[in-house]
Amino acid sequence: MHIQLKYLFFRLRRSALVATFYVFISPVLDLGLKYLDENNKHLANTFHLKSLAFWYKGDYYQASYLEQEAIKRWEIIFGERSYDVAKGYNNLGLYCKNTGNYDKALEYYLSALKIFELVLDSINPNIASNINNISTVYKEKGDYDQALKFSKRAINITLNTHPVDSIKLAKKYNNIGRIFIDINDLDSAYKYYKLTLDIRLKTLPKNHPDIAEIYNNMGRIKRIEGKYIVALDYYYKSLNIYKKSFNGRHPKIAVCYNNISNIYTEKGDFNKAIFFNSKALNISSGFYRKNHPYIAHCYLTFGDIYKRMGKYENALNYLESAINANTLSGRILSYQEQLQILSLKAGVYKSRFYYESRDTNDLKKAITVFTDISNLVDNLRKSYKSKGSMLVLSKSVSEIFFEAVRISYLLFEITDNKFYIDKAFFFAEKNKANVLVEAILESRSQTSSGILDSLIMQEKKLKIQLQECDNKRQAEIFNKGKRNSERIYKIEQEFAMLNNDYDSLIKLFEKNYRNYFLLKYNTSTLSLAEAQKYLPSGTVIAEYVMTDSLLFIFTLTKKNLSVTKVLIDSLDTNIYEFRKTLSHLSTNVINIRASQRYCKLAYKLYEMLLQPVEDKIGRQDLIIIPDGKLGYIPFEVLLTERVEDSIFDFRNLPYLIKKLPVSYGNSTTIHLELLNTLKCRAKNNFLGIAPFTGTETSENYVFNNDTLQLSKLPSTLHEVESINKLIGGKIYEGNSATRNNFLKSAADYKILHIATHGFVDDKRPLESCLFFYQDTSTIVNVLKIDDLFNLNFGSEMAVLSACNTGIGRLENGEGIMSLARGFSYAGVPGVTMSLWNVNDKSTSEIMYLFYDYLQNGYLRNEALRQAKLDYIKQSDKLFATPYYWGGFVYIGKNDAIEFDGSYSNYWFFLLIIPVLAFGVYFYRRKK
Repeated sequence: MHIQLKYLFFRLRRSALVATFYVFISPVLDLGLKYLDENNKHLANTFHLKSLAFWYKGDYYQASYLEQEAIKRWEIIFGERSYDVAKGYNNLGLYCKNTGNYDKALEYYLSALKIFELVLDSINPNIASNINNISTVYKEKGDYDQALKFSKRAINITLNTHPVDSIKLAKKYNNIGRIFIDINDLDSAYKYYKLTLDIRLKTLPKNHPDIAEIYNNMGRIKRIEGKYIVALDYYYKSLNIYKKSFNGRHPKIAVCYNNISNIYTEKGDFNKAIFFNSKALNISSGFYRKNHPYIAHCYLTFGDIYKRMGKYENALNYLESAINANTLSGRILSYQEQLQILSLKAGVYKSRFYYESRDTNDLKKAITVFTDISNLVDNLRKSYKSKGSMLVLSKSVSEIFFEAVRISYLLFEITDNKFYIDKAFFFAEKNKANVLVEAILESRSQTSSGILDSLIMQEKKLKIQLQECDNKRQAEIFNKGKRNSERIYKIEQEFAMLNNDYDSLIKLFEKNYRNYFLLKYNTSTLSLAEAQKYLPSGTVIAEYVMTDSLLFIFTLTKKNLSVTKVLIDSLDTNIYEFRKTLSHLSTNVINIRASQRYCKLAYKLYEMLLQPVEDKIGRQDLIIIPDGKLGYIPFEVLLTERVEDSIFDFRNLPYLIKKLPVSYGNSTTIHLELLNTLKCRAKNNFLGIAPFTGTETSENYVFNNDTLQLSKLPSTLHEVESINKLIGGKIYEGNSATRNNFLKSAADYKILHIATHGFVDDKRPLESCLFFYQDTSTIVNVLKIDDLFNLNFGSEMAVLSACNTGIGRLENGEGIMSLARGFSYAGVPGVTMSLWNVNDKSTSEIMYLFYDYLQNGYLRNEALRQAKLDYIKQSDKLFATPYYWGGFVYIGKNDAIEFDGSYSNYWFFLLIIPVLAFGVYFYRRKK
């Protein structure tokens, strides 16, 4: 009987008829509860059915209680690792997610998955549904990388077991669309929503609630695009279907009302906005307890409405209610919701100061809220497993920290209290290279926590295996030939097993190696006192924070921190024009127009970026911490004086490089941490990689199933050979310069010198890569930024003698996602990188000079500086333009490199032996 009832329930679910089902069948289920034995399986199934009925009605708390009663009995009857128990855990995960307890939901879902994988075939639809549920929780927690991985896995399993127009597949497509919309990839979101809608319209009645769900999601896209009329149309379509299905009251109807309210808020129709959000709150309060993320969300909506109306006290009251609703027993229920609440609260204080009170206490309260946001973001970062999710988080909070810097500086201007300069600097640091900070802290945790080397190696191995597995999966997915579902499935299974092993290891660290765990996930930035303690004498850091109209320049020395505000006009345009002009200086004849344009822009940028702080920099070593698009320009090619148009001898221009040494950092915290935490483990001097050394003009290279024409780089062989003769080491060139050979050898060398082609993927920055020799025996012949997240080379420096290795997509809150940054993630404290398509002949000459100075004990930035100055002096007018020498810059730790003495001794003895022999000969002749 229970099987038939459950079948009927699922046939009727999500339709108005299920309410009728519940009314008529409820007395039958109650009879079962009254007369069946305590541990009877039919009694357990009765609890389960009633649980489903309460879930449908939206009473998630009662549903959870009933499901737990069912599980107790299933465990006695079938055992703790049975299909029914797993099914119960899966349902508990669903109910906990609906009540806003995401951590508990994830715990239940993962428990269900472990049992399902024991008792079911690996492509069973129940496993796919469970994995999809796990993905939804990661989405709610903001861990989008994990959410996408589980979502794609669920889709691949479902594609193996169901037709392409399956309702189950549509559910997975809808879920992944919701993830893409949260990370603002609207094109991908629309693609999956369209697939979902097509399947559901084809297979379901037009008034089915699942169609209402997708209308609601399509409306969200249109709202983000600013197409409010279209969005409203979608929302009303969704609302009308839900009303018919759920008799007017259900959490999904509340969501529709809230969405409609948001549209009217954007349109400025605040009365309608309040009306519809009141309906949303009223319905939600009937289904959820007072402490629930969605109750908090409704209060947040009221806060937004009243802020826009200028009723700031009302807005703050509603936001306080939102904070209380999103907290239970001191625990934040939804970090994502809390982030929105606090961000709006800081905005209310700022708006009240500007438009009503002019009371600095409002600004001080805003700073307190921004500090709370900083702590919240730190906790979120600790909870994320993947770097991709951390990057999304950094991007989402970037504007919040920009605003914190602005308000801190405003308070300094008003109060003349230097505490607010320190606070501005703190927020500036919080907005720079957070993922890279964590990579460096991870490296430090491995050397100062007492953890066993074998466990560190196990963690490293698992991370590499996970990445390799993902690379294989991507290669299969991008395969333009016939889709090999069986192979994809096997890869998915391998990935799942590795992921489970990795999770278990991290839990072991947290439990048994607490010091390692805390060090690894430490999210603090250096205090001002710590920064000044570590900063070498004679060095100044210039850290930039760039907004649309303002530039803040923090200058930090051993004894002082100051901040300068500069009004900027068209800085982005000037940077773009400057880079374009530099490329025009690569011609075989002097381009008069480009030369004039260069001189004008190079001085104009100097006036904006460095002249306002000239007195603070003086002649000290300068470390630039760029922000935004400033990371695309080499400061040393800027001109410190205005130049007459008639002067075009590029050897004699007043470049900044002639005035002082310049190097770069990702953030002040990172730069100074590098000085004190990373120790080189390698013993050998130099590893040179040069895959494209042949004499033919180009080579066909298969990459993501496309064939690329990669030109040969004949000068690279001379480049690595001449350096190898100078300092000694090992070379892989031509067909020996494979990815595998590089990875096997890299950890043994102080300097990794890679002279090859680079590829920058602006759409998927973590897919940017370096090309190695195309080894047909392996699937992967490139090294991606994503791969570098999971490596730890332990080298002193990487020299990326390839095009555009310092260029990539700009990620707010993290910086430019370049190949050079990838090597920083991999534990290399210093990287020499290129900012444009460098000329391989001039590169070869500069690189030899660079290593010669390094060998003679020069600091890294000074060695590169002297190499460039020598090149400028030795070149003729045509090849002395900054295009030929300015492309390479150095970023990171800036000490001298201690080379292995054996090689130098070898040359010493080669020279000294003839001298001694001649001395002996001369002595004997004299006798």
